[in-house]
Amino acid sequence: MAEDALTEAMRRVADGDREALSRLFAEAAPRLNGLARAMLGEGEAAAEAMEAAFRSAWQEGAGFPASGRTARAFLLMRLHREAAARQEPPGKLPELPEPERYLALNPAAESLDEDALIAIRQAWLFGAGYDRLAKEHAMALMGVRAWLRDNLALMRDDERGEAFDDFAEYQILAAEEALGLLSQEESEAYREAEGVMPELADEEADWAAHFTLFAEDLPPVPPDPALRARLLGRLFGEERGPLWRRLGIVPAIAGGAIAALVLIVAVRTGLVPGMGEPPAPVVAEEPAGLTLAADVTEGRLTAALGETGAEAESYWLWLLPEGQPPQPLGALRPGGEVVLQLPGDLWPVGAELGVSAGPSPEDEMLVTGTPVGEAGAGG
Repeated sequence: MAEDALTEAMRRVADGDREALSRLFAEAAPRLNGLARAMLGEGEAAAEAMEAAFRSAWQEGAGFPASGRTARAFLLMRLHREAAARQEPPGKLPELPEPERYLALNPAAESLDEDALIAIRQAWLFGAGYDRLAKEHAMALMGVRAWLRDNLALMRDDERGEAFDDFAEYQILAAEEALGLLSQEESEAYREAEGVMPELADEEADWAAHFTLFAEDLPPVPPDPALRARLLGRLFGEERGPLWRRLGIVPAIAGGAIAALVLIVAVRTGLVPGMGEPPAPVVAEEPAGLTLAADVTEGRLTAALGETGAEAESYWLWLLPEGQPPQPLGALRPGGEVVLQLPGDLWPVGAELGVSAGPSPEDEMLVTGTPVGEAGAGG
């Protein structure tokens, strides 16, 4: 999604549009998750930071239009804040990718000391403090601080196209606070100064937004598809009602029978046993020897992938809303099953399911099919 489209989605989120939050997550989550993984690794802490960042975007969305930030920066600032709060003291600092995108977006940054830029990125991404940076770059503690402060001044001078004024010292302190480099005592003193100089808050936010550009050089990582369902479920609970009612489907049996909605998709090899008699099967353009059976009842999706003819160890299950980008639902292993609790807005009326061999929405859908029922009758 282009930045203009992200901005429009964020504006709709600011207006309380829940469907826009779901779309925003689908498009922005891989970039944010790449940052979360870089800062926190692959554990639960990264997922918690992701959920907290999008929850914050929903709760603080009303402030987006007046913030002057891009939608991407608005989201990344919140992700970084949540991830930094969960970081442990760094061990061995990971290798950093070349800052190609950052430098392309900020050509003036070419004037910075190359190693100083590395150190600034290490502070922002890995929570490396001055003591750790001094060891990493074989410098004295006071020397590394003076070195980084000089380069931070150049970074902002270049961005503004003019030299600092008498406010310069506080501007550098704002940068250090945004990087988490101030000691506890220094941070407390900075907050006291902020109380009498409200413009400091804007200065710190400007720095925080600038540093989010470092995330542009990190590879995007699709999050666990269950994360979005968990986020939306915790934000909105059950107030939207059961999924089958959101789809406009009348259960075949009073009490909400499992037969309320059944999807059967077959390619070449027939059907997964035990799912009942389907309509005419849907055949992919590139037959992959796959069989997929899925049912949805009371907001729960259960999907199973047949083993016959499968060539890959795992596949990806996608929601295919009409006129919108594919939305990941989960990984499927041949012979395995995935069960997801889905908030209503995650499954628009008339949407299809698809199966791909890769985790990218650009990957070819090997199998697609439309749910049977009033919301999507037919095969």
